[in-house]
Amino acid sequence: MAVSNQPAAAKGIVTLEQLIAVQERVLELLEKEAVVPDAVRCCFHHPDATVPALREMCRCRKPAPGMLLDAAAELAVDLRTSWMIGDTDSDIMAGAAAGCRTILIASPCSAHKRGGAAPADVHAVDLMAGADAILVASAP
Repeated sequence: MAVSNQPAAAKGIVTLEQLIAVQERVLELLEKEAVVPDAVRCCFHHPDATVPALREMCRCRKPAPGMLLDAAAELAVDLRTSWMIGDTDSDIMAGAAAGCRTILIASPCSAHKRGGAAPADVHAVDLMAGADAILVASAP
């Protein structure tokens, strides 16, 4: 499953329709690479939104675990045996709050969203290293 905070529409940077179109294009590109998430959840809210309809403190916006909990319930996923991989403190906090093990990816583009507030179970330089860490941890 994939979960993502997407506040650009809430902040008035793009329309909600444009943001959804981008998400659909990302899924198309992933499918071409044989990557099809079982579930995709996006939070379009932001507490400081300039678009009133999207201004709220919700249970889905990471670091809250709502998107993970909802998708896990829908798919009957045991979050205690699952991994949350992300590149921000809010990703790691959401995963921990949902009961997942966590991997923090050290992406240079999101360094400003990492302050060490959320200790991850694993630190990885990129997504491939994160995937390798899961395989090592899952090996018999």
